[in-house]
Amino acid sequence: MRKAFFLLAWTMFLATALVSKPIASEARPNFLFVYTDDQRHDALGCVQKELGQNKQGQQARFSWLESPNLDRLASQGVRFRNAFVVTALCAPSRSAFLTGCYGHVNGIIDNLTPFSAQNRSWIGG
Repeated sequence: MRKAFFLLAWTMFLATALVSKPIASEARPNFLFVYTDDQRHDALGCVQKELGQNKQGQQARFSWLESPNLDRLASQGVRFRNAFVVTALCAPSRSAFLTGCYGHVNGIIDNLTPFSAQNRSWIGG
């Protein structure tokens, strides 16, 4: 799940960075961050097709799965097939993306801790 998210996030980031025009220093960057939460690494149609054609013994578990929009993003951008997360828990992983800090720095170390308004986030400025 997390692998697919990182794959998609990096694909979106790099695709946007590669095709965007240079911006003036006073303008804020404009990019779209797509977060697909709780998604397995193989929960993309393009991955299922690759696994269906795999000759290494691995089989597609969800051959019926279709994700045309995400597949298009994966085919037109950069897709990372080997990605890792800092933490396997949802809330600490999300807070790490929002703040750019590890859980022991931003204070979110479990799924029960609320996101503090004191945390600086790239979303809110």
